[in-house]
Amino acid sequence: MIIPMFILNRGCPHRCLFCNERLTAGDRPDKIEARAFRETVRAYLGRSRRSSTPVQVAFYGGTFTGMMRDEQIRLLQLAAPFLNEGSIDSIRISTRPDEIDADDLDLLKSLGVTTVEVGAQSLNDEVLLRSKRGHTAADTLQAVSLLRARGFTTGIHLMAGLPGDTEERFNETIDRTISLHPDTVRIHPTIVLRDTPLADAFREERYTPPDACGSGHTM
Repeated sequence: MIIPMFILNRGCPHRCLFCNERLTAGDRPDKIEARAFRETVRAYLGRSRRSSTPVQVAFYGGTFTGMMRDEQIRLLQLAAPFLNEGSIDSIRISTRPDEIDADDLDLLKSLGVTTVEVGAQSLNDEVLLRSKRGHTAADTLQAVSLLRARGFTTGIHLMAGLPGDTEERFNETIDRTISLHPDTVRIHPTIVLRDTPLADAFREERYTPPDACGSGHTM
C-alpha cells in the first residue's frame, strides 16, 4: 500500500511543456506540515488492515532530490516515527534523473528510502528537448546505474505521445528501458492540460495528440 504525499513542483528547476501539477495533484498546500502528514498517514492506516502487505509513504510530484537538503531531511524525518513503530515499512520518492548523485542516495538510504522513481519520460534526446525536460537520456542511464549499484528498488516513468515522438522512437525508448532492468515502469499518456505551453501548442495546431494508429506528435 502506498500513502501518497504531494510536494507539487518543489525542487523542479522549471516547468516542463506538459506540466500543471496543481491541476493533476489537486488543491494541496505548498508545504507539507507535520500535523497534516501524521493525519494523512493515520487515515490511510485506519482504512486498511496491516496484514502482510508492505506499506510505503511516497513523496510524489516535484523533484524530491532537487529540494534543499534540509527540506529533504525534514520531510523524511516526518515518517521516522511510523517507521520506528513498524506501521510503515519504507519510503519512496520520485525525482528527475539529473538530480540524482551518490550523496543524494546516501542520504535517502540513511533515512528510510528504499524506492526511487525516475521521471525519464523518454530516452530520445530530441523528444526530451522538445518537451523542455532539461535533461538527456544519458542522465537517466547514469541515474539508474547509481540506484541499482546502491540497492534501491528502481522505477522509470515514461510518457507516450510527447512532442516529436513517433511510434518508432517510443518503441526504441521501451527497448532501452527494458535493457536497464528497472524493477517497475509506469507508462503515462501525454495529456493536454490547461494552462501549459502544450495546451497553447495544441490550440495553435502546433501539437497534435496521437491517435490510435500512432499518428500526430507535430511540433
